[in-house]
Amino acid sequence: MQQYIMRRLLYSIPVMLVVSLLVSVLIRLQPGDVVMAMMAEAGNINPALLDKIRHELGLDQPFHVQYVTWMFNFLTGNPGQSYWSGKPITELWASAIPITIELSLLALLIGLIVAIPVGILTAVRRDSWVDHIGRLFAISGLSMPDFWIGTLVLLFMGLWFHWIPKITYVGLFDDPVSNLQQFIVPAVVLGFRLSATTMRLTRSTMLEVLREDYIRTAWAKGLQERAVVARHALKNALIPVITVAGTQLRFLLGGSLVIEVIFGLPGMGRLTYDAIIQRDYGLVQADIMFLAFLAVMLNLLVDLSYGWFDPRIRYS
Repeated sequence: MQQYIMRRLLYSIPVMLVVSLLVSVLIRLQPGDVVMAMMAEAGNINPALLDKIRHELGLDQPFHVQYVTWMFNFLTGNPGQSYWSGKPITELWASAIPITIELSLLALLIGLIVAIPVGILTAVRRDSWVDHIGRLFAISGLSMPDFWIGTLVLLFMGLWFHWIPKITYVGLFDDPVSNLQQFIVPAVVLGFRLSATTMRLTRSTMLEVLREDYIRTAWAKGLQERAVVARHALKNALIPVITVAGTQLRFLLGGSLVIEVIFGLPGMGRLTYDAIIQRDYGLVQADIMFLAFLAVMLNLLVDLSYGWFDPRIRYS
């Protein structure tokens, strides 16, 4: 087990390096830089002042020098400061990461609560009206992108219920009720697509497991339907579902950018979006590297969880 974990971690090193290099190159392909963006916002563009600020920030150095310097600082635990705000990136992360984690976990919880029971029910009641409604729900969720659903939700809830998202973020421990009210709508929007994907997979894997010989043996013994489904079929059917749930959580952590912008949540997505708009190179690179590291760790945890659900799986 330890050798497997170490090997996976070693394999992740070149992946992280490639990600960091690609992000560093792509963010610099945008026209302008953070200094130009700051001066444009101030309405005063002085070429001499631009050159001076670029020199102070180190932006006048060649790309490879900037990249190596940033990578060395990042690997030594110093992701640097935001060029735009001047605040340490770790301070920005401290306020943004809990928001994205809360939104992602709430969306994942909502998605699994809906998807797994519906997926099991549609598999057990195959080709019934319940199955048809469940498949229609899944197709709808897969067909509609999150940003479109979020925009429609804001539009119609504003027109019908005069509801708009709160501009000021309310912390979970400051006011749990207001915090939940602020997060529940975007979490449902994110969880809807997740539930559609997971429900379809749960249904297909349950159908496969229910055809296995040991399930037919359980039926032949006269076991009740609940015992056959819960004790014998569900645990084996959940292995592919875990893979998708782990992948979806990775997507939620890194892909909630648009939803956070739409609903005004100052999480990692909003932080990265603002950094891209402001050409804040260091902050964009650090955010993407952090999210890539989370993705690698989540993939590893998902793989390790297989052994608990299926004791036949061994790691070498």
